[in-house]
Amino acid sequence: MARTVESTNMTGPLVITLKRTSLVAAIALWIGCNGVLAAQETKQSQKSDNRNFTEVRLTFDKWGYLIMEANIEGVKMNLMLDTGCSTTNIHKPSAKKAGLKLGVKSTTAAGNASVETNDTQIDKLSLGGSSFKTKAIIIDLTVVNKMRVAAGEQIVDGYLGGDFLSEHAAVIDYQRLRLYLREANKKPGRIGEKLKGDRKVEVSMMFDKSRCYAMKTMVEGRSTLLMLDSGASNMTLTLATAKSAKLKVVETSDTTTTAAGERKVSRGTIEHFSIGSIVEKVAFTTWEMDAVNANRKKNGEPLVSGFLGGDFLKKHAAIIDYGSNTLFLRPTENK
Repeated sequence: MARTVESTNMTGPLVITLKRTSLVAAIALWIGCNGVLAAQETKQSQKSDNRNFTEVRLTFDKWGYLIMEANIEGVKMNLMLDTGCSTTNIHKPSAKKAGLKLGVKSTTAAGNASVETNDTQIDKLSLGGSSFKTKAIIIDLTVVNKMRVAAGEQIVDGYLGGDFLSEHAAVIDYQRLRLYLREANKKPGRIGEKLKGDRKVEVSMMFDKSRCYAMKTMVEGRSTLLMLDSGASNMTLTLATAKSAKLKVVETSDTTTTAAGERKVSRGTIEHFSIGSIVEKVAFTTWEMDAVNANRKKNGEPLVSGFLGGDFLKKHAAIIDYGSNTLFLRPTENK
C-alpha cells in the first residue's frame, strides 16, 4: 500500500457530497435476479431500503486520489479509497472523536516502513445512506495530513481498504466517480454492459491473502507483476525492476509522504508499457517494495515489482470489479 502524497502542483475537481440512489436508480442499475450491476445514471429521488447495493459519490483530490464523505459513529469524516491498503484505517485523533476503542497493538507497513497501530471495531460506518459494521486499525496520519493541509487539501480521517471493499464486492468507477457496494456474503455476477461502456480492455487480477490485487503487465518486453493501488498517485517500479528493464532513473527535488515519513522521489519513463491490449508510454517513480514483498513471501504469493497507480487508472477511466476480480480499462485510442 502506497498512500503517497507528492509535493507537486496539480488541480482537481471540487468535493461533491454523497447521495443515495432511489429505487428507480436501483432498478436501472441492477439488472437480473443474479444481482448483476449494470449502472446507468438516473434521477435520484427518495431513499429506498429495497435495493441491494449502495451508491457512494467520489471526488478526486489534486493528486488524483479518490475521496468520499462518511460518517463513523455519528462523526462526519473524509475517507480515501485505497485498494492498496489491506485493512480499513482510521486516523488516531479521528478515532478518538468517534469514541472508537483501542484494541490489540500491532504494526503495519506504511510505505516501506512499519508504524504502530491498534485494532478497533466500527459498529456504524455510514456511506451513501447505508450503515455497515467493520473492523479497522487505528493509525497516526499526522504526517500525511500536514502535507495535505500545506497543499490546500482537506485532511483524510482514514482509508477505506481492501477488507471492506472485498467483503461488499465493490465496484469502483473512475469515470462516473462512483463506488458501488453490494450485499455482503453474496457472490455477485459480472458488471453489466451499460456500466462497462467503452472500457473494453479486460484484465484479470489476482486477489491475495492481504485482500489486495496484483496483475500481469509488460515493462519494455519484460513480464512484470504490479499491485493495483488507488492509494498511489502514479505508476511506481522498484529500482531493481527499472534497472533490469534498462530504464533511466533521475533523482528529483520532489518528495513523497506516507504515515512513516517523507522521502525524495526519483522518476523515469517506460517507453513500452503494456497491460491487456494497451501499449503506451508511461511515466513512473521508484518505490521499494520490501515490506510488501516480505508479507507476500510469508503468504506464499509471487513478489510484485511496483504499483499500478491512480494516474493510469484515471487516464483509462478504470472500473475495478471486486465481484469478478477484473479491471476494465478504456483503450488508449478511445480516450
